[in-house]
Formats: sequence, C-alpha cells, structure tokens
Amino acid sequence: AVVSTQSTGYGFGKALSGSLWAVIYLYSSEMYPTKIRSLGSGIGSASARVAALLAPFISDALTLSPVIPYIAVGVVGFLCTAAFILVPETGGKALPQTLAEFDNLFEKKETKDPRV
Repeated sequence: AVVSTQSTGYGFGKALSGSLWAVIYLYSSEMYPTKIRSLGSGIGSASARVAALLAPFISDALTLSPVIPYIAVGVVGFLCTAAFILVPETGGKALPQTLAEFDNLFEKKETKDPRV
C-alpha cells in the first residue's frame, strides 16, 4: 500500500494534537495557584475546543488555495511554540498556593545550586 504525504501529515497532526491535550492538563495543573487551578485548566480546555470548532473552516480554505490550510496551521503552531518558550520551568519547585507565589514563578532569580 502506498502512503500519501497528505495521510502521513494527517496522522502526524492527529498524534501531535492528542499529545498537546495531555500537556494542557498536566502543565495547567502544575502552574496555576490552588485557588484558580480549575479555572486555568478550564480555559486551556476551552481554548482547545474552540480550535477544534475552527478546524473545518480551515479545511474549507482549500477551495481558495491548496496552501492556505498548511500556512494557517503552521503559523498557529509557531505562535504556540513561541508562547510556550516564555512559560517558566516548574520542575523541582513546589506548586504555587497563592497568586503571589504564582507571580514569583516568572521572576528570574540567580541560584547557587550547582545542578542548575
């Protein structure tokens, strides 16, 4: 059986979107303070569902040009990656319990820890 580039791209995109769902739930539960943790997870989930609602409209853009859907998905992927780079590392840190502790996640502090 011959596998087309389009079906390979579809499979890769489907696998990537499934893994990103897991990242949304995992990272939002670690990053947000206790008081707004469920709100943060809900916003992440709602954003993903809005994107799923818009997906058919992106595929309808094939009637205009065959490259528009690929450009749209690529730009959104690039923007998400750029935004993720700005998110602080939470490994080895206690989960924030208050909004003040949440703000401290974004401050860069010099550490004398030799493991860093």
